[in-house]
Amino acid sequence: MTQVNGIEFTQNLVPSSKYSIKCPNVMIAKKITIHNTYNDAKASNEVSYEVTNANQVSFHIAVDDLGAIQGIPFNRNAWHCGDGANGYGNRNTIGVEICYSKSGGSKYTKSEQNAIKYIAALCVQQGIVATTDTIKKHEDWSGKHCPHRILDEKRWATVQKAIIDEYSRITKAPSKPSITPSKPATGSTNAGGSVVDYLNSKKIDSSMANRKKLAVNYGIANYTGTAAQNTALLNKLKAGAAPSKPTQSVYKGNSLVDYLVSVKKASDKASRAKLASQNGIKNYTGTAAQNTQLLKKNAWILKNKMEKREFIK
Repeated sequence: MTQVNGIEFTQNLVPSSKYSIKCPNVMIAKKITIHNTYNDAKASNEVSYEVTNANQVSFHIAVDDLGAIQGIPFNRNAWHCGDGANGYGNRNTIGVEICYSKSGGSKYTKSEQNAIKYIAALCVQQGIVATTDTIKKHEDWSGKHCPHRILDEKRWATVQKAIIDEYSRITKAPSKPSITPSKPATGSTNAGGSVVDYLNSKKIDSSMANRKKLAVNYGIANYTGTAAQNTALLNKLKAGAAPSKPTQSVYKGNSLVDYLVSVKKASDKASRAKLASQNGIKNYTGTAAQNTQLLKKNAWILKNKMEKREFIK
């Protein structure tokens, strides 16, 4: 179990076999949508029910008095806003359910406090600047009276501001030390520990999509924006470590094996079979026809991937 901004965080992700039902579309999150569950179930029960049923209803995170549990990957959409298959809320926002909202008493109060802290940190992880335009309620997308408890108590503006204030607190650069620090790298004004702030200070795109590209460039595999990955990426950027340069091919012949060798990639049959499968060539056995098809169909794709440092493994 890990912590995100002091909140216990775990995952119980929906199996990929249910993506077509629960989260069929790839997504780069742009905003956060807040919900109340309208029951008194704990987060683990909410997520467990979500990932096991076959309903086209889903959300990314449930937060209770103990912590936050993720059920849907953040890079896929979920059906939580009620604004249709192509609605902005459903297709571009992360859904967060706050538990114990029906009659949870102190448990609900703690759940809401945990949600405020977690959502602020989630914004940092996803490269979303917390503002009144990015922290939304379910009602904004479909008109549904949700988050019902927050709305009933007329506290939406207060909760929204609390998230924005917490985001500002955790992204604020620390005060300057009394000892004069060494001169920073030219062009950088970032003194904090946030990779987003560092990239912004260098006038570099800090979106999740660009951080994923940077992570690949610097050898950080399977980047999802965790605190550990962001720290590793920040350290590499600050150190000025140059990303590895891909091998460019000058081969112009007709042999797939020779082409792969020219770009210093595995050319054995198993590696070629994997490459064939990735590119829609089924039942690869290494025939001359299959090799020629794979080379002609994908030489330019291989070259582009290498230029983007998305190495075929």
